[in-house]
Amino acid sequence: MKALGIRFGKPLMQAGADLEKRVDERTSELELEMSDRQRAQEALHESEEQIHLLMDSTAEAIFGIDLEGIITFANSDLDGSTLR
Repeated sequence: MKALGIRFGKPLMQAGADLEKRVDERTSELELEMSDRQRAQEALHESEEQIHLLMDSTAEAIFGIDLEGIITFANSDLDGSTLR
């Protein structure tokens, strides 16, 4: 039995070390992906705020209509008379 421990001990230790290295590398990749995603979310939020400010600060009605004729977005100057 002792011979088996000697024979497989070093390869098992190497495999364990390799696995730990791979786990560390993947953890670093995931942390980078998470921070990239967080920055993208923040940039999207800022962009949405700018669009809302622009749409609400104009004196004209701004709206979008999809192919089915449904209003998909509108600023605060849109009222029922605008659509007639």
